[in-house]
Amino acid sequence: MIKKMLLLALCFFVTELYGQNEKKRMVGIHTALGTGFCGIPSPGAGNYDVKYYFSTGLDYSKQLSKRWDFLSGLEYTHSRMIVSPEFSENPTSRIENITLVTIPAQFKYHFGKVVYFQGGMFLNVINRKKSETWVQSQGGVYKPTHNAGLLFGCGFGVGFEHEISTGIIISLNPYVRLNGFGGVIQKGADLFLLQGGVSLGVGYKF
Repeated sequence: MIKKMLLLALCFFVTELYGQNEKKRMVGIHTALGTGFCGIPSPGAGNYDVKYYFSTGLDYSKQLSKRWDFLSGLEYTHSRMIVSPEFSENPTSRIENITLVTIPAQFKYHFGKVVYFQGGMFLNVINRKKSETWVQSQGGVYKPTHNAGLLFGCGFGVGFEHEISTGIIISLNPYVRLNGFGGVIQKGADLFLLQGGVSLGVGYKF
């Protein structure tokens, strides 16, 4: 009986050791830069020109199979826009900032050791920095919008990664995201944000 227990313990130890040597998990950081388009499909909402946005975040991934990984983490995005009134005799543009705190749920498919495809869903907590943002209703009455809410999004991209040292991975990932469907935000206007950018990341596998 004792020999069987020792054998089971040894098998368990070897299995755990082998699993650790496989390095199925990775943690890392990334930064991204890009541009995009922001829209509010409501009369009098104005034109939103996204000048740029930048993001930074923490990453976590777990290998599910030889080619599939699951990815999550936490990301902060700051977007700067120029807003121009849609109907005005003397249009005056203003600057408005939007920030997103994002929790992704993505899957990554490896075509080989270098190229991969990833895509999935995003939950965004959005905050509009301008409290004096206004939306004109069809009746000509101005109503203030809410400044914060939740937005759901989706996105995909093709990436490239390379192991520069034992367990240290660098990656380059051009991507496209659409945030703004199924959102819980502004009763006076719905907001969507289309983003295109490039992310540079570094991670450690363990």
